[in-house]
Amino acid sequence: MLKRSTFSGEPPYSPFAGFNGQSYRARVVLDLADRLPFDAFVERGTYHGYTSAMVTAQTGLPVYSVESRRRYWAVAQRWKLRFPNRLHLKNGDSRAFLTSSTLDGVRFPLIYLDAHWTDDLPLREEIRIIGSRFEKAVVLIDDFYVPGDDGYGFDQYGDARLDLDLIAEGLPPGARAFFPSVSAEQETGGRRGWPVLAWPDDVAVVVGTERWLRPSELSVPGD
Repeated sequence: MLKRSTFSGEPPYSPFAGFNGQSYRARVVLDLADRLPFDAFVERGTYHGYTSAMVTAQTGLPVYSVESRRRYWAVAQRWKLRFPNRLHLKNGDSRAFLTSSTLDGVRFPLIYLDAHWTDDLPLREEIRIIGSRFEKAVVLIDDFYVPGDDGYGFDQYGDARLDLDLIAEGLPPGARAFFPSVSAEQETGGRRGWPVLAWPDDVAVVVGTERWLRPSELSVPGD
């Protein structure tokens, strides 16, 4: 399931492990990993480890994943037996993880932010940390509002909806946002919304040529 050859073809795919079973989301991540010189895949929200294991199997990238709940982190440890050298699983707070020395060698990460399950919503601070730490990055966020397509699910915590307005102030100048160009009806799996954020311009230009993405207006302070 982690290395099925259908990932080299056109989505949608039959059921597979990782990324909520969403075919087009997985295809975009693997396309970008092939086209841009990332030096790491960084994930917040390991859960049972399927997404991080799938990326480890499908790419040559080192994978760093953090999980705040110890019981889920413990379950994901089984993947270390298969990928002992490139898969790094941490238990702890994502904000501490993103500022830690664990990522000192990372210069251009592909980042996946998942797991918004508690009353504590770390997304705004995570984006601020990522935007200030990495001069080049591509970030995908799960459970996010997709303008123009109500079929994609998203999370809301009180008055805080996971959307561009929530995170814009934490993004670096020049950051660009893209949303899935395929409708929720065509997507497979959980059909949860997601954007791709990219900076600086040379990275955003490459992301903008991905066939399964469409550009969105994003006003970043200082842009």
